[in-house]
Amino acid sequence: MTDYNGLMALVADDHSFIRGAVATMMEALGFSEVVTVGDGTSALKAMAGHRPAIVLCDIRMTPMDGLAFLKALRTFEAEHDVKSPQPVILMTSNPDASTVRRAMELDVDAFLVKPVTPESLRKQVDRVLKARMSVALNRRGD
Repeated sequence: MTDYNGLMALVADDHSFIRGAVATMMEALGFSEVVTVGDGTSALKAMAGHRPAIVLCDIRMTPMDGLAFLKALRTFEAEHDVKSPQPVILMTSNPDASTVRRAMELDVDAFLVKPVTPESLRKQVDRVLKARMSVALNRRGD
């Protein structure tokens, strides 16, 4: 199991029960800090000045849904020449093909299908953060 001590995670979901459950699972994985918000706009505000190790974001939220959040985040990264894009896992209870395609076009790192389990969460978080770590290490070698 990977050690996430000292790392922050951001969880965005409009359902407080799900938000709390996912935050509890992230803490159980060892994240030192888990910030929770209820929509994409709040997620962007929470990221101002802070860079979480990973963002878990529901797709269907109002007023800003997960896809709009991801688009705004990737646009900001492109405009500011961010070398290492923010790792983002989108959560959904209905992974329809058009939504998945749109998210892939926005460079989502992974999906979690609700209900999220501790095992599915751990596998995706480990996979995404290990992949991002590998990319960062390869960039240093260039």
